[in-house]
Amino acid sequence: LKIFSSFFFARNDTKLPFYLSSISVIFNIIISVSLFRKFGFIIIPISTSITSWINVILYYMSVLHIKILIFKYIFIFFLVLNKI
Repeated sequence: LKIFSSFFFARNDTKLPFYLSSISVIFNIIISVSLFRKFGFIIIPISTSITSWINVILYYMSVLHIKILIFKYIFIFFLVLNKI
């Protein structure tokens, strides 16, 4: 998450990371409050993990949309190939 936000801060764009983080906080509150009665206190770290992944996906989509970073899919292929 820190890596993606650095792309925007380096371009003097502080609004988009703020908005994406605000969306993440809102999702975190919604998930925590709506599922608290069903799961109890364990839902708080679970919702934090879920919203962190949502935030990473939002940052990734924003970085690709603005074309700050052109992600090479061949890199993923080599990572997967080295794991096998």
